[in-house]
Amino acid sequence: MAEQAAKPEEQPKEEEPKREEPKQEETPAEEQPKEEKPKDEPKPDEEANKNDDDNKANEAKVNDEDDKPGIDFSGSWTLKSSSKSIDEYYKSEGWSYMMRKFAPMIAMKQIVKQEGNKLTIQVIVGPGGKFANETSTAIIGSGEETEYKDKDGLCRATSEWNEDKTAIIGKAYRVDDKKRTYESIRQLSTTSDKKMIITTTNNLGKTLVQNFELDAPEKK
Repeated sequence: MAEQAAKPEEQPKEEEPKREEPKQEETPAEEQPKEEKPKDEPKPDEEANKNDDDNKANEAKVNDEDDKPGIDFSGSWTLKSSSKSIDEYYKSEGWSYMMRKFAPMIAMKQIVKQEGNKLTIQVIVGPGGKFANETSTAIIGSGEETEYKDKDGLCRATSEWNEDKTAIIGKAYRVDDKKRTYESIRQLSTTSDKKMIITTTNNLGKTLVQNFELDAPEKK
């Protein structure tokens, strides 16, 4: 038998080197901003209770028998005259020449309703309130600010009694310029309880005195 041809030996297959995949760099996780806790806001019920407490305190101030004033400004008062310093006073307030000359001729009335320490004042300027018709209410001695408007804008004021509770001392300032301040004294004349005097001094030291007289009661 012919010898079978010897099969060539199979060469071992060369293994291909494994490719290492590049490692992906891990991106650091973004830091989330810390959530701020909401500030505690007063609850509506709490605000309502505070307002109720303030109202009760003011009501007690008005009705306090031991704290009643010794004078009553109630009535309709008409401005009869002003001090000679009226021109100087309004000049310091920035009024024009024509306005200062016109000021003494402007009719003014104050209708006052007083209930103990509670004072409601309606100020009427010009015929039929042509130039102003403002009403404000204050609890004297409560420390609460009262708002009112005049020709130059919005003002806020507090008021208190003098020692013997015969005069009201007021302190006011302008909302748009708090440097412009005013101190006033409201009192009855020493000669007649049908005459009321209001003295106002501004932050520049200029003083205006206004003399009012009580209107005669209307005949029914």
